[in-house]
Amino acid sequence: MTFKDDLQSYDPDAVRAVEVIWAVFGVAAAVVFIVWLRRVRAIAERLTKAPHRHGRGWVVGSWFVPVIAFWYPKQIVDDVIAASDPRTPPHAEELPPLRLKVVTIWWATWIAGNVIEFADPGFFADQPSARDLLTQTLAITASSVLTVVCAVYAVRVIRLITDLQASRPQVAWWETADTRLG
Repeated sequence: MTFKDDLQSYDPDAVRAVEVIWAVFGVAAAVVFIVWLRRVRAIAERLTKAPHRHGRGWVVGSWFVPVIAFWYPKQIVDDVIAASDPRTPPHAEELPPLRLKVVTIWWATWIAGNVIEFADPGFFADQPSARDLLTQTLAITASSVLTVVCAVYAVRVIRLITDLQASRPQVAWWETADTRLG
């Protein structure tokens, strides 16, 4: 039996139900991640005087603005890590450039998973053919695998930032002595 022969057993309602469940979990995870990112960004701003590349509004907005969403969120996470790193002095004038593998993998899998999922031309077809369904299945499978890898690395990024912030004295930079003056 081939995929084409089994097309009559395709249940679009069951597929749609799985898609809705996947989307609900995805939206919930995104909301939790963005709320967490806003909080750790606020902490990071207190730890060092060095400015971040993007204002506070971009912590949330950068995920929703087309084109900008491809790089601003990663830069925001990079800046939070740099500001949270105990090696960054409280009175630093700029954040050190960091290129961490864990962040790069997290971000690359996030972008790749989303691009693959929405790049399929049959994704919006009213009456999908067997070929469309096979292409969609392969795209959704690849996107799902990348999303799972992304989630694993997102947890690693969360743990990294949490550990960095926990390892630093929780004193605002303006309450610390500037050793350059003394």
